[in-house]
Amino acid sequence: MQLDRERAIRIADRLLVPFVFPAAALLKGMRRLGVQRIPASRAVLDRLGVFPIRNHYYEPYFDSRELYAPLDQDRHLPGID
Repeated sequence: MQLDRERAIRIADRLLVPFVFPAAALLKGMRRLGVQRIPASRAVLDRLGVFPIRNHYYEPYFDSRELYAPLDQDRHLPGID
């Protein structure tokens, strides 16, 4: 039974590639364009939780739903002057 499930997953994986590849290319293009220039698309991606993030140290992963306060408010950060 477990082998049948694994086989079905492998088959589904191969069947999804034709859909995933263009979607990934679209997200990469949106990222290069700049999501600040396409606010409606950004809102949809943010709501679905699939916001495109580049693999770059200047752009760490974020999830705005987990913020306790706006980032522009002063915060107590001990050890930082």
